[in-house]
Amino acid sequence: MMRRAAARAERRQARLACGACAAALLLPLTALLGAARVPSAALARARWPLLAPRARVARAAADDSSKPPSQYRVVAVAGATGRTGRLVVEELLRRGRAAEVVALVRNATKAAEVLPQDARVRIVEGGEDVGATIAAQCEGAQAAIWCSDGTEGLSAMGATLRGSAPAGGPPRLVLCSSAAVTRPTWAASRKARFPGAADIPIVRLNPNDILGQKRAAEDTVRQSGTPYVVLRPTGLSENWSPGRPLFSQGDLAVGRTTREDLAT
Repeated sequence: MMRRAAARAERRQARLACGACAAALLLPLTALLGAARVPSAALARARWPLLAPRARVARAAADDSSKPPSQYRVVAVAGATGRTGRLVVEELLRRGRAAEVVALVRNATKAAEVLPQDARVRIVEGGEDVGATIAAQCEGAQAAIWCSDGTEGLSAMGATLRGSAPAGGPPRLVLCSSAAVTRPTWAASRKARFPGAADIPIVRLNPNDILGQKRAAEDTVRQSGTPYVVLRPTGLSENWSPGRPLFSQGDLAVGRTTREDLAT
């Protein structure tokens, strides 16, 4: 009986040690993930009884009421009233990534209706000279996200950000483009080789040359001289289940992407 009790005590001690180790791994990961922390519900579903003594610490780290310090003072979002742009604004606010979000829009009345009623959001209407307005509003911004159609004002945004970008620093300008952006320009042989990527509605129809506009936007960003990132999502859908997006290089990706995943 004493041997069994001693064995049980050893097993219990080993379990506690494993629990401490697992919690030590979990908590740095939640800190690293920032706003994408492991929610307390996930801990419950995982059924890790060994982590129960530390669950309160993990839940405290996952509490959205404790926001991390803002990563940027000001982030400008062009096309902020669009279906993707408004989600980007919401995500910046939810994650506490900006002390102020400058919403660059065509219609301030619509913006007041669809954007969050938050003191951190400043709505700016383009006006007659869109380029001058964007340049003025991006003067104090640390980053900008272009969710708008077309290129009007994009070169002014890039030039303004370039002037304040440190050499070798992180990207300052993010452009939302399309995975199919180059496919209308493919040679017939390439289209025949990759029909799954070329023979899809957005490439066949290309309404109002939307893919041509996005190619032009990409060229504008590359020529701006500011550090940038171009995101090329596959077909955007409100009816697709959100999940973990897959990232790749090149121009052959097909499938669906939720706007929520793109904004995140």
